[in-house]
Amino acid sequence: MGDAMLAAVRDRATTVKEHRDGTVDFNAWWRDGDDLNVRLWPSKGAVHDVKTGETMNAKTFADVALGLSLPEMMAHYGLLDTAADRLNRARVPVVDAPVELQANHEEQKPAPDLSAAWARIVEGDFHHTPEFAVAVDGGAARAARWLVGRGFPDDVRGLVEFTTLAPEHLAELPDGMARHAEAMGREHGPCLLAPLRSVADNKVRGIHCRPLDGSAGRHLSGSRLKTDAGPTAYGLAGAARRMGLVVLTEGLADTFAAGAWLRGHPAAVVGAPDVAGFGRLAADLVEHPLEGRRVVLVPHLDDDKKLRDKAAAAVRLMREAGIRSALFDWPGFLDSLKAAGEPDAFKVVRDLADAPKHAQSATWEALRTIFLDTLTGLELKP
Repeated sequence: MGDAMLAAVRDRATTVKEHRDGTVDFNAWWRDGDDLNVRLWPSKGAVHDVKTGETMNAKTFADVALGLSLPEMMAHYGLLDTAADRLNRARVPVVDAPVELQANHEEQKPAPDLSAAWARIVEGDFHHTPEFAVAVDGGAARAARWLVGRGFPDDVRGLVEFTTLAPEHLAELPDGMARHAEAMGREHGPCLLAPLRSVADNKVRGIHCRPLDGSAGRHLSGSRLKTDAGPTAYGLAGAARRMGLVVLTEGLADTFAAGAWLRGHPAAVVGAPDVAGFGRLAADLVEHPLEGRRVVLVPHLDDDKKLRDKAAAAVRLMREAGIRSALFDWPGFLDSLKAAGEPDAFKVVRDLADAPKHAQSATWEALRTIFLDTLTGLELKP
C-alpha cells in the first residue's frame, strides 16, 4: 500500500522532496496547499499533515487526497512503481518550479470525462454552444448568495459555469467525488459547484466544490491531473489555444470577475485552479503556438515569494518561446482604484474579486473600466 501511496504522490503532487530514509515530503494538493508540509512513510503506509495535524492511513489517504476507495487506489497506482523506477526517481530529491513547468511532457494517461454528468447537473442553467457554455438566469440565480457576497450585481453574467450543490446532484458524481461533496454540504451548508475543463477539448475533467460560507473549497478531482487532454481550468479553457488574447486568472472568483468585465471582448478568460496551474497552462500555450498571441497573467497579490515566483516563471517561459506576455499591473490597478475613491485599495484588495467586494465608491462599471484600461496599458513583451 505504501508503494501505491508513493506513486500517487509522485503523480499528483506538484512539489516533492524524497529523503534518504525513504520518507517523502510533498504539498497537500487536495486542499490547494503548495508547501512541503505533508510527510509520507511508504514503509508504514502512513501520511501526516503538519498543517492540519491529521494522520492518515492508506484508506483515509485514498479517500481524502484522491477521492478514491482503497481498492480503486491500489488498482490505479499499485502497479505503477517498479523497484528500478523507485531507485531512479529517488536520485531527483526535489521537484521545483522549472520542472513543474514541463509537466505536460510527462507520461500521460486517459482523462476522465465528466461532461455528461455536468450537463445533467446544470440542465436548464446554461446555454451550450459548440465551444463553450454561458451562464443564464438559472445558474446565476441559484448562486446569487455567493455573488452578492462578493459584491457582484445580480444581473452580471460571465463566462464561468457554476451551480449550487443539491442532493440530486450526488447521484451524477463518481462515488469518491460524491462522498466529498456530500460531506462538505453537511459541514458547511450550501456549496457552489464549478467545472474544470480541458484546454484540449473543453470537456469537463474535474469539478470544484466551494462552500458559500467562505470556507476553503476543494477540487473534487481533475485540477492537477496529467492527462492526454492537457491541463484543466475554469472558464473558456477550450478557447485558450485559439484566441489571440488570453487572460490567465487564478481561482474561480477572479475568473468570474475577469470574464464578466471582458464580456463582449475577443478574449479567452482561463482560470488556473491554483498558482501552480499558471505553469501548466503556459507550457501548453508554448506547445501550441498561435501567431500574434498575447497573454496576461493575473495572479493573486500573495505575500509568499515562492507563489509570486511561480507566476513570474510562467511569464518567463512564454517570453522565451516568443509569446508576448506580461504580469497584470497590480500597482497601476490599485492606484486607479484609489483615484476612483477607494482609499483602502492597497490594504484590502488582494485579488480581482476583492475590488467589488470592498468597493465603497466605485461602481461596477467604474471597476470594469479600470480593469480594461489596466489591460490596455500593459506592455506585452515577447
